[in-house]
Amino acid sequence: MASRTALIKASDWNCSPQLLPFMVNNVLVMRQALQSPTGPLWMPEIGMFRVDSGLNAGLVDVWGSAYAVYTGATSTSQSEKIMQWLVNNEKSIFQAGQVRHLPSPSHWPSGVAAFQGSHAKMAMGNGSNIKTGGIGRHQWLGWFL
Repeated sequence: MASRTALIKASDWNCSPQLLPFMVNNVLVMRQALQSPTGPLWMPEIGMFRVDSGLNAGLVDVWGSAYAVYTGATSTSQSEKIMQWLVNNEKSIFQAGQVRHLPSPSHWPSGVAAFQGSHAKMAMGNGSNIKTGGIGRHQWLGWFL
């Protein structure tokens, strides 16, 4: 994976060349944290990442796990486990042609705010199968699967 990181250019993040060493370092730190078998987000008993390490730590993160494999942030073992989980759980991750964030029948606890700050809060209780319409930000998942 180091070779993949070495190919990163400032234009990949639309940042100045002065920030590139900082960005590359952040990628390496995040990759090490994700690849740790004892990391707070990895669920070794099922081979997927959880959505967070706090209140929702028991929820499986479909989007995050698949995206971690897609970006090369996972170890070979993690990648294999995640891909196998996705194949084995296909019926619980697709809904109405969309990829759910959480596998069915999981839902976000009521009252969990997805967006905070200066923007209006938006509660998501449907497992977050966001409609992407044609070309969406999760279109990579189709190629991944």
